[in-house]
Amino acid sequence: MSIKSAVNLNINNRSPSHVQSQPLLDAQFSFSARHKAHDYRESIQAQGRGAKLIQLETSFLLRLRRKGVKAQALAFDTFKEA
Repeated sequence: MSIKSAVNLNINNRSPSHVQSQPLLDAQFSFSARHKAHDYRESIQAQGRGAKLIQLETSFLLRLRRKGVKAQALAFDTFKEA
């Protein structure tokens, strides 16, 4: 009798957000403060300046879940490592 293990893997990009505009106006926000980054970008655009919101690729979270086993979470620096 073989036992099949149902494994569920998720990889999430948990990197900071970066608002890119003129060098003096550039700012970086943590992953959990993405709404602040969005508001900051809108405030720069309201001044008539160009700005874009970019999510960096410096932190990835791998979540491994199996039935009957506590979920595991591991952090990696690149998507390829995850």
